[in-house]
This record gives sequence, C-alpha cells and structure tokens, in this order.
Amino acid sequence: MSRTDPQVNIRIPADLLQRVAADATANKRSTTAEIVARLEATGKTLRDEFAMAALTGICSNDHALNNYIPAQCAQWAYQFADAMLASRQKAGA
Repeated sequence: MSRTDPQVNIRIPADLLQRVAADATANKRSTTAEIVARLEATGKTLRDEFAMAALTGICSNDHALNNYIPAQCAQWAYQFADAMLASRQKAGA
C-alpha cells in the first residue's frame, strides 16, 4: 500500500480491533495490512456470485434435490456461472 491509497474511517468493536491487532502482530504486518489481507481473502468473484444464484434455482427444484447429489448440483451451478460469464463477455458487459 502507498500513501496515495484512499483512507477510510470505520468504527469497529474494540474487542475485534484487539483481535485483528494481535493477528497482525503474529503475521508480522500492520493492522491496516491485516485488515486488507482479510478483506481480500473473503472476496467472492463474480463467478461465485453467479454460481450462488444458479444454485438457488437448482435447489428450489424439488426434483433436483431428491435425485441428485450436492456435488453434482454445485458442478452445475458453476457451469451455469461460466455460461453467464461467457454471455456477459460476448455482450461486452
């Protein structure tokens, strides 16, 4: 991070800040760097968002839930997500 990066002021519970600061020390980085690392680690991709939406649709189908195993439904969800991303890219979005 550089000094030119934007600054954001937030309020967080004191006990959470203490835990983050302790983890930052253990990970040999600043509290800011620890927060940034945590935020980056929890980020979902657009592909993940599309897959979650597709999985919601798949799970709303009783036939799918009664006849398919969860791993198969998850695979389909990502296939739908990939198709949505391809369509989005083709449309220039």
